[in-house]
Amino acid sequence: MIEETPSDSHQNESRIRILRFLCFLTFLWSGLNGVVQGIIGLFYVYFIAVTPESFQDIQLTEDQITMINEGMSLIRTGGRPYFILNSLLFGASFLGAIRMWQLRKFGFHLYSVSQILMLILPLVFITGFNMPGINIFLTAVFILAYSGFYKYMK
Repeated sequence: MIEETPSDSHQNESRIRILRFLCFLTFLWSGLNGVVQGIIGLFYVYFIAVTPESFQDIQLTEDQITMINEGMSLIRTGGRPYFILNSLLFGASFLGAIRMWQLRKFGFHLYSVSQILMLILPLVFITGFNMPGINIFLTAVFILAYSGFYKYMK
């Protein structure tokens, strides 16, 4: 059996800190998005009633009105099930990060599957959805980054 030197131990601790930083970023992103998506799903009927006229006390520019209309169109097209499923997938991603924080391989698998399903979900539910390249890029970067720590997980 190979004994771990103090240098190896320090290097492993540094790597684990990087893993935990990635997990922290996932906690923030998945936690907040899971809550927001869940709220939209639960109160969907109120969200679809929003129009630029709902903001009558605020003077909106044409760009802001266009942005609101486009966003609301996406919400209406997705429907309540989209937001509920998305919330559950963000929750699974969050749980995966918790398990990776605890150095469990299952967390990596749960995180990866939920992230890939989150990329597919809007393509299924939202007609004419064009996947922003940044979504694919960030998902790939995080999965690859987490995979670098796979050998440290049990």
